[in-house]
Amino acid sequence: HRNLHTKRLKGPGAWGDQQPIRCPCRYFSAPPPGSPVIRGAPLLLKAWNEVDLNGIEQHAVAWHSQEPFSSRPIQLLSSLYAYRGSHIPALKWLEAGLKTDPTDQGLLINLAFVHASMGSEDKAKSTLKRLRQIYGREIEPFAIATEGLLAYQLQQFTEGDNLYTQAATEFSKRGDPALGAFCRLNQAFLAAERHHPASVTVAKTAFEEVRSHPSADSHMLLKIRFPDQKMTLPEETQELRKLTQWTFDRKSNALIEKPGVTAKNAKPLIILGDDD
Repeated sequence: HRNLHTKRLKGPGAWGDQQPIRCPCRYFSAPPPGSPVIRGAPLLLKAWNEVDLNGIEQHAVAWHSQEPFSSRPIQLLSSLYAYRGSHIPALKWLEAGLKTDPTDQGLLINLAFVHASMGSEDKAKSTLKRLRQIYGREIEPFAIATEGLLAYQLQQFTEGDNLYTQAATEFSKRGDPALGAFCRLNQAFLAAERHHPASVTVAKTAFEEVRSHPSADSHMLLKIRFPDQKMTLPEETQELRKLTQWTFDRKSNALIEKPGVTAKNAKPLIILGDDD
């Protein structure tokens, strides 16, 4: 909900990286010549930003095969499956990822959301309790949003409304109104699915907030869950990342830098490539 209500990979989570998660990003240091090159990460980032559903799935699996101990591709892949309502595949990937790191924040947030979506109230609450014990206030808005989903599952709409409002407000207070808008969009979908008596009003509020604070995650959820909703969103106004590719030139036996296009003062993201 990035993480699933909206975690971003800076990602979900289904909430997007755990922030899982807005873009899946990873920093690489230059390896010695002949080392394996991680290609799945930049391709997944590109597919996510372009809302390329097939590309996301393909490149997340590829990244996982190249770097099986990284939670990043699993965060994005489980988010995609959760957006689609494919909870069993999402659950399998999340459980596999948590075997490597049982305390991964992004994976646990997505796990709580998936359990709540499947109606597994006890498992969802147990996961939220675990998250709060490990991360405290840091994950509170994600936990509150998941509790809002649980309330909707039980037809407790007033309580659910209050919880979603509390979560969205907390995201905005933390300087991330786009994440709050994405939270509202999840609320709108769930309100319609659970036959909320004020679902039209909930959806109107969500669409207005998404227009004001767009994100790649909101585009993703709209494309999957609201395909008939005709809505033109402005481009997401967020800092772009510098892209620098290092290729190994066998003739000179040296790494050669190939800088990419970026916004002014953007943070660096270094990706290693290998020109054959």
